[in-house]
Formats: sequence, C-alpha cells, structure tokens
Amino acid sequence: MSTTATPTEVIETTECHRCGGTGHYSYNQITGTTCFKCGGLKRVCTKRGAAVQKFVLSLRKVSVHDLKPGDRVRIDIGLQSVKTTIKAVEKRPSHTAIIDGVPVQQTATVITTASGKVCGYSGPSFAYRLLEGAFKTDVIAKATAFRDSLTLAGKPRKAAA
Repeated sequence: MSTTATPTEVIETTECHRCGGTGHYSYNQITGTTCFKCGGLKRVCTKRGAAVQKFVLSLRKVSVHDLKPGDRVRIDIGLQSVKTTIKAVEKRPSHTAIIDGVPVQQTATVITTASGKVCGYSGPSFAYRLLEGAFKTDVIAKATAFRDSLTLAGKPRKAAA
C-alpha cells in the first residue's frame, strides 16, 4: 500500500448511473438540478465501497463521554457540525433517573472546545475522530485490509478450504 493513500482512494466509487456523472438531473425549485442519487458529487460508492465507508466511520466514532483534552474531532454543537480540538472535559451530576424502580444518578459530560464553546451531553452522543497523523495511517491500513477481505458485492469472502 502506498503511504500517500487517502480514505477516498480506499473507498471504491463509480460514476453515478442516474446523472451519468454530471451531478445534475431533472430541475426542481428547491434544489435546482442537483442529482439526488450522488448529491451532486458525480460518483457513488460501490457495494464494497459502502461497506468500507461504514467500517471507517465505525473506527472513527467515539462517545462524547470518552473524549479527552487534546482529541481532534468533528462534533455536533447545536445544529452545526464543527471540527475542533477538545480543550476540557468535565463530568457533572445531571439528574436522577428511575431504572427498573431504582433511582440512578445520571451524569452529564460538559465539553469545552478550543474556540471556547461549551456543550453539555447527557445521553448517547458521538463525535468522529479526525483522520490525522498515525491514526489516519492506522485507519487506512485497516480499511485496506477490510476491503481486500470483501467480495465485489461487499460480503466477506469465503475462507479457502
């Protein structure tokens, strides 16, 4: 594998068959001529590419409750998805929930980003680690090995007898 490989090179795509690779399809007043199949990107994932893309996202996904200061992530803050560095993480008592008739103290995770934004999360929320440095190299190597273990239909290959 090349050391300059990128995740987009590992994830197989093909020309969009709906728009013929133009990114445009029939006109409507809301989105203009943007193709709904490819979202205007002109390419769509193959079945194997979609399986690898899902695998890569699973490697990058991390619970906000497990974040540490210094982590570089893409996180949802309000209605915005932001790439940021985590500056501080604090666990605070949140509320008491009744689970199977037993009161259980819940905790909230309060995150401060490098830009100073403060966000609180009490339920299951996730962030995605940014592909940088050694983490990027590791993800690409795992994604390539995973892709090579799949058939063109995106299913695991049968073991050799």
